Amino acid sequence: MTCLPADSLDRDCHVVNLVWLPECEKWAMIDSDMQSYVASPEGEALSLEEMRQRTVAGEPMTVHRLLGTRDPENYLSYWAKNLYWFICWEQTGYDKEVGYEGRAIALLPPGFEGFSLDESTVRTSDADRFWAAPQPAE
Repeated sequence: MTCLPADSLDRDCHVVNLVWLPECEKWAMIDSDMQSYVASPEGEALSLEEMRQRTVAGEPMTVHRLLGTRDPENYLSYWAKNLYWFICWEQTGYDKEVGYEGRAIALLPPGFEGFSLDESTVRTSDADRFWAAPQPAE
């Protein structure tokens, strides 16, 4: 999942992995680049959607470092700018960035057009559809 800011002049984004937690019936964010995940104060791993909602509402979050130590406040500040809109492949799998011919899907806030999107990118503001549970394998 690519996580992007609202500012088209800010070319920095962040890419993370999402995992489906069937026991919680939700996605959780795993930041393999920064070796972290974010949780509620009670310790429940958060989804990107929950992180965005908590950031907007000013609600607390806890950073869990998988390796090493870094400043959690700076980490959450970095995330605050990259939770505005999201883009991912319609179908996931290994090495999709190299020569992938499938479609990307962008979750955009209502009224926001996004930037640098390919013509084939599906644009939506339907968060429920975007964050829907994965379909079982056939």
